[in-house]
Amino acid sequence: MAVLHITYQPNTHTDNAVYEAFCDVLKSHQPMSLSKPNWAIITDEPPKALWQKLKNYIKPHDYVVMFPLDARLLTVKDKTILEWILARL
Repeated sequence: MAVLHITYQPNTHTDNAVYEAFCDVLKSHQPMSLSKPNWAIITDEPPKALWQKLKNYIKPHDYVVMFPLDARLLTVKDKTILEWILARL
C-alpha cells in the first residue's frame, strides 16, 4: 500500500471537465485534499499504474508532481496528514 502526494495545477487552457476527470481518478483512491492543487491518496496500485490512468488527463503546460509520502519524514507540523495516513493503514 502506497501513500502518494499528487499536485496537479492545470494550465488556463485545460477544460474543467478534464480537470474533474483527473480528480475523479484521485477520488477513487481514498483521497485527502490538502489544498486545491494538492492531494494525498492511499492506493494498492503501483505508482506507475496510477500514472498511466492520470496521464490521459494531463495536457501540455499542466503542472503535475507525484511522489510517495513516507510518514517517517513528516514532522509534528504535518499532524493532520500523519493522522489521516495512520488512520487508513
